[in-house]
Amino acid sequence: MKKILIANRGEIACRIARTCRKLGIASVAVYSEADRHALHVQAADEAVYLGAAESSESYLAMDKVMSAAKKVGADAIHPGYGFLSENAEFAAEVEKNGLSFIGPSAEVIALLGDKVQAKKLAEEHSVPTLPNVTGKNGKQITPQEIKEFAQSVGYPILLKASAGGGGRGMRRVFQESEIEQALSSASREAKAFFGNESVFAEKLVVSARHIEIQAFGDAHGNVRTLFERDCSLQRNHQKVIEEAPAPQIADATKHLLHSSSKSLLQAAGYKNAATVEFLVDSEENVYFLEVNSRLQVEHPVTEAITGLDLVALQIDIAQGKDLNSLLPEGSLPPQASQHAIELRVCAEKPYEGFIASTGLLQKLTFPTPQEESLRIDTGFAQGNRVSHYYDSLLAKIIITGTSREEAISKAQQALQDAFIAGVDTNIGYLTELLHNEDFLSCQHHTKTADNCLELSIEQRAELICGAFLSLVAQTETPLPPFRLLPNTKHQSYFFSLGRTDYSLIVESMSENQSKVLVADLSESNTAPIAFSLSLHEHTPTHSLVSLNGIRHKLQAFWSDEHTGWIQLGGFATHVQRTWPTLKENKASSINSLNQLISPLPGKILSISATEGQEVSQGEKLITLESMKMEHPLEAPCAGSISSIEVKEGDVIESGALLISFG
Repeated sequence: MKKILIANRGEIACRIARTCRKLGIASVAVYSEADRHALHVQAADEAVYLGAAESSESYLAMDKVMSAAKKVGADAIHPGYGFLSENAEFAAEVEKNGLSFIGPSAEVIALLGDKVQAKKLAEEHSVPTLPNVTGKNGKQITPQEIKEFAQSVGYPILLKASAGGGGRGMRRVFQESEIEQALSSASREAKAFFGNESVFAEKLVVSARHIEIQAFGDAHGNVRTLFERDCSLQRNHQKVIEEAPAPQIADATKHLLHSSSKSLLQAAGYKNAATVEFLVDSEENVYFLEVNSRLQVEHPVTEAITGLDLVALQIDIAQGKDLNSLLPEGSLPPQASQHAIELRVCAEKPYEGFIASTGLLQKLTFPTPQEESLRIDTGFAQGNRVSHYYDSLLAKIIITGTSREEAISKAQQALQDAFIAGVDTNIGYLTELLHNEDFLSCQHHTKTADNCLELSIEQRAELICGAFLSLVAQTETPLPPFRLLPNTKHQSYFFSLGRTDYSLIVESMSENQSKVLVADLSESNTAPIAFSLSLHEHTPTHSLVSLNGIRHKLQAFWSDEHTGWIQLGGFATHVQRTWPTLKENKASSINSLNQLISPLPGKILSISATEGQEVSQGEKLITLESMKMEHPLEAPCAGSISSIEVKEGDVIESGALLISFG
């Protein structure tokens, strides 16, 4: 191969381009209107414009991708993950046009990409599976069929997209009344991501671990597995933190996972990279989930513990090389000598229901990569814009240690050294997960991450102190702190963190220390929290501060006098300084109660209300799609709808007026 077109975007396109450069192979990027200035366009040797920002007009448009490949004279296409990576029709089209598809054959993608057929194949080869049901005669499953299945196996059940993975098109169902809405939502999301709305149902195993096997097959019938990964920390079926190898899994269970994976892939005649996914319950019963016939987002943790370049391995296999020569027996030790963890940094608001966050990346700082222990994979650079058209992944931080404990400790430090301003991120949420007792003791499962959604009152108060200290640091020169602040005794400052307003009252100040009280203004019965604050050092990148005698690293960025991003002790948040008085801010908040305002940009998928309708507070009125996720928007108050300002299919900006109430 001399030239590879990368039919993808973001960090995975950048990552593939790196390997191409290392191998002396020219790389070609493709891009949409929204990605004209994206990092992956710069990372490749050439770039071809596809079309409008909508995926259907660019990255999912097979004819445009094929035209781009012919235009530049590419002899192979790497699909990355997502988009067209598991589209059998696309793989066939690539081969039909005389190019190599860096992945399995179209026939194998069709077989394993249909999760129902994959489960049947697994059952035929004694791979344990979960009870499941699909629509009759190849048609979409109906609510009645789901109801009958749930009655036979019991709730909860899980609806899953038949034609894709990555947690998309999946909905949990805990009772009969949820079936119709869950089916409609899962089908829409499956259609948006994979171009196929087909959904099936299976029994949901609660509190299990999600374990997957990285495997490769070649054109000569060989299949090799490369350790396993634990991907149990998930939110809404989206993996958040992954690690390799999987900790505290019995050797017999690991043997079953690996042997089952080999049997299934050999039966399918599999070629190239594959990930076979399983659930492992508390008694280590194993249940096959699916095969992802592509490279996984979390593949770097396997690379970290094996020293292999999995993209290079994909390219070699696509050129017909034998796995026995690429990975001779004995080339990998029976047990990994290192442990690796991957953190997915995403543009979202964890403490506001994980709604997407979009905007200009005004500050983007990651810890300095270290060849042996720290790797950063990203598709963004400072100054890029995060749009609502694609998923929320900003970067992956991959950490390697000599033990799991060392890797976790390094990961905690890496999050403290990262800093992003301009969009909200899940850095604070990742920090919570890395300190979670169940995770630290290997008692975590697929529901663990759902229980780490709230900053404590104390943590929020500390972040408010950080916001105040960052303003002081910008104002003060030279040190010591507070010296030049005029008339500060009993001065009040007001901030909002998420949907909550806070006051910070300066009780006293000296040259080296300040006493303050932080109060949550939404909780009249909660006593203010007292802090003793000191600012020790201030540099262009960070400050060193003390809160009640404990020293912290503080990072902050204020885009204007009102809007800031604060990171303190690994916890991060978007802060608004309410100015000049809290009273005006409260009035503004009250006035907005008779309107439904969009909290984020996106596309109106559905409107379940009409003008003149009486609604209750909290009633779902609109479904908005942003970053390929559905977000239900609820009535902020009870009342009669006086006007609906949007219609289905509209693309709106954050802050747009959607519904007014009389």
